Amino acid sequence: MARVRTAQTLYELTGLDEYVSEVAAVLEGFGHRDERAEAAKALRTLPITPRSLAALHRGTLDPEALVRHHSANGLLGLAERKPEPAVDAVPGELLAAFATRTAGTYGDRASFAVELGPADYAAPHHRAASVYLAGTRLSGPDRSHVPALRNIGVYTTYPDRAPDYPNLRGTLEHLGFAGLPESVTLDERETAATMDAVAAALDFDTDVSRWCATEILIGDRSRLALEIGPADPAGGQLRVCTLWLDGAIATPFDNMAYVPQFAHSLRLDAARYRAGLPTDFAYWGPTTNDLDGELHPDGTLHYRLRSLIDGVGDRGGTVRLRVDEIIAVLEEAADVLTAGP
Repeated sequence: MARVRTAQTLYELTGLDEYVSEVAAVLEGFGHRDERAEAAKALRTLPITPRSLAALHRGTLDPEALVRHHSANGLLGLAERKPEPAVDAVPGELLAAFATRTAGTYGDRASFAVELGPADYAAPHHRAASVYLAGTRLSGPDRSHVPALRNIGVYTTYPDRAPDYPNLRGTLEHLGFAGLPESVTLDERETAATMDAVAAALDFDTDVSRWCATEILIGDRSRLALEIGPADPAGGQLRVCTLWLDGAIATPFDNMAYVPQFAHSLRLDAARYRAGLPTDFAYWGPTTNDLDGELHPDGTLHYRLRSLIDGVGDRGGTVRLRVDEIIAVLEEAADVLTAGP
């Protein structure tokens, strides 16, 4: 439990959310039941972050009743609801209490505003949203594509353009909104602030979704597995791919993969393992940049997960894997990724 207490102390000293993620990682992992339960209790006392909500959601699915209990009460506590002696709620329902956390109006409807509906953690790629200009709600899609909506500011100002109405109008028309007035006087600073606030709100909920447990699990989390998030129905090329190794998440900082490159890397490695060729373990691009591994001929994998957080050292270990097991995980994951939505 020292890891939980150390992370709590470092958070109190620095106020950095990275230390909340360290506590979340204990709950997510396969450590002792009491350690996971202690992490769940600690998360209830720490600030709400996407990683803490996702870890508590995972905890409500834990095989141990004690961990499920404290994880469920952790979500209730963060939602400012009283803990319950016996919690028997559907995990998705507990998490749904936070779906409206970022819902609301950003900006001023009298000039420019974006109104976000509740988040959908199970289908995170689209979200109800309305746009207002000069007091009028624009006609457009009922549910906007989240990556595009999140980048209103990027589309409007890239590369060095002002956040004025002509540039914003072009962006909104590109996103499918219609009935825009010919001319609106906007305060550029307020417009930029609105677009930044929308991006921050959407980023929070997207991050909750990408760290939550997903239905597609290939392999065994206690040994080697890839957990794959839902595909973007709009055909986006990014997808959540969380690598599990030896009972812990081995992609703790970046679990978003560029599908064409990532699937290609998986297939190349699977082919090399089949041919008995030496292969750098999990050398699959930016998603796995923080993991070093050396697989020996007898199947022993020595690994080291580099930490990016001050005061938290690198973590390493050893796990025995079968080559056929590695090949099966890589090939099935590549098939799922290339199958699309």
